[in-house]
Amino acid sequence: RLTKAGIPFRDAHRIVGRAVAEGDLSRVNEIAKEFGYNVEVDTNVNIKDVVDERETLGGTSKSEVLRIIDDRERLLEEDLKILSEKIECVCSGLEKLYSEVKVVLS
Repeated sequence: RLTKAGIPFRDAHRIVGRAVAEGDLSRVNEIAKEFGYNVEVDTNVNIKDVVDERETLGGTSKSEVLRIIDDRERLLEEDLKILSEKIECVCSGLEKLYSEVKVVLS
């Protein structure tokens, strides 16, 4: 990893971004040299393993992504319950209003 090689995150992001944009991750070391960094980074990594290693809060690991999905589904259910209650309240108020208007117009 470039940050583990002592390259600041911002530069590492630019280096990898450029390699990805060019469609050639094997050029990471060459691009790093263009940025002034003389490193040899192993570009033969399993991307899935790299993604799964990010187990921090908000990370990209499968367990963290599933936790976030569960959390968002729970929040969505709570919001839907609140929305349903508000809709019921508005509908009830409209029914009362319509019946009162009907009495006045009769």
